[in-house]
Amino acid sequence: MREQCDKLTSLGLTATCLGLNAVETNDVLAGRFQFIYTSPETILNDHRFRGMLRSEAYKGRVGLIVIDEAHTVVQWGQAGDDAGSDTPFREWFSKLGELRCLLPGTPLLAVTATASKKQRKKIQKLLTMEGCVEHVENPDRGNIKLHVSHVPSSKPLATTFDWLLQLVRGEDHRCPRILVFCKKIDDCSNIYQYVFMPNLTADQLKLVQMYHSHTPERIKVKIREDMAVSDGNIRVLLCTTAASMGTNFAGVDNVVNFGPPQELDTLLQQQGRAGRGGSQAHHLLIFNNRQLRNLDVEMLVYVRNEDNVCRRQLLLSHYGSCCDDGRIRHACCDVCTTACQCNTSECKQFNHIAHSVDTSSESDSDSESETGHVSDLELHALKVSLQQYRTLLNEQVKSGSVSTVPEVTHGFTQKVIDSVLTQCRKLKSSDDVLAMCGVWSHGQASAVFDIVSSIFDIDHDWHEETVGDSDYTGLDD
Repeated sequence: MREQCDKLTSLGLTATCLGLNAVETNDVLAGRFQFIYTSPETILNDHRFRGMLRSEAYKGRVGLIVIDEAHTVVQWGQAGDDAGSDTPFREWFSKLGELRCLLPGTPLLAVTATASKKQRKKIQKLLTMEGCVEHVENPDRGNIKLHVSHVPSSKPLATTFDWLLQLVRGEDHRCPRILVFCKKIDDCSNIYQYVFMPNLTADQLKLVQMYHSHTPERIKVKIREDMAVSDGNIRVLLCTTAASMGTNFAGVDNVVNFGPPQELDTLLQQQGRAGRGGSQAHHLLIFNNRQLRNLDVEMLVYVRNEDNVCRRQLLLSHYGSCCDDGRIRHACCDVCTTACQCNTSECKQFNHIAHSVDTSSESDSDSESETGHVSDLELHALKVSLQQYRTLLNEQVKSGSVSTVPEVTHGFTQKVIDSVLTQCRKLKSSDDVLAMCGVWSHGQASAVFDIVSSIFDIDHDWHEETVGDSDYTGLDD
């Protein structure tokens, strides 16, 4: 907000950030600023400012209420399945609709670069904007090539990110600027501690920084200032969602996600930090099976891509949009690259700089030679147990008020059963089931793994005890 206030001030306008400068508070209360930036907590949870909006100084004088990054009204303001509790990350975001009562008759504009149709309806309801005018554009960023890489859960961080370490060591200050988004602060810290700290000199370590909610504000300011210029000193920024909104990072042509966010809106928001100047950019999603817990169905579909279709089209389909038919295939996504037949010299070279990251369909499970033989009797027992479980799910759906085909509701189809039967000896945890068999939820994955464990006498506790290391237990920012 500070940067935006400074920009407006440089244009000769009056602007302030509410609550950050006590000296300006009286001028704010008197209505002497043209633009006021504020957080939901400040404007709604302080009786002075709530009363201010009803005062004569503001009554009838406020021309517009703007909610920027409006998707946070839902993502941060409401408790989700990913939070692991009933407590929202920042509850006041969901209460921004109260501004309609405090400033009756004032137009409201909600802006976001990433919101699916389902999310837009939720936003409109929370902001009491039902029946509003919608302006929706195709969210496609055609200059960003999309890559997805599956790595084993057992693969050490030092190995997974060795390509990035070698890039920093080899290129030094010439290293392309890269954002690495992590799902948890711990992931940021672990990558910094185990990948970079032991292997870089003190001067080289200055090229790598961390940005998250626990980063001291004075450090955040320095990082934002450095990242605002393309030739800044920071070349690799390990960050959480704190860096995905309201920041002006220049010269970023590479964004990496270590683990998928819970929903596509966040993924689109974060990958969109790349290529903002129009240059060719790349987005790489690196994931292991443990990181697939508590994801929205749409995100699971994107990550799995079971039909091996264009990743861009798969992503845009959830927003009611489509790809440009004239796009260059090898610049679209890793799937389209394999199908590209342009035969230009650029075609085979147009890959992500993390070319050393294993992009094969390697499983988190043991190798095929270690999976063991499955007898016909075991296979039959497994099939019967899975069919019984599907019958139980069908009965649960029918007992409810939903009038539809049960499988449409729970998603545990014959195709899923067949997949479990095919992969059964490779399944060593519920996360393997989630990643490899097409189930929709971790609850189903756990139930299926219980069945598999009972038939093949798998030591359930031993295989599950380390799963929590990569759990996504909530928004850290």
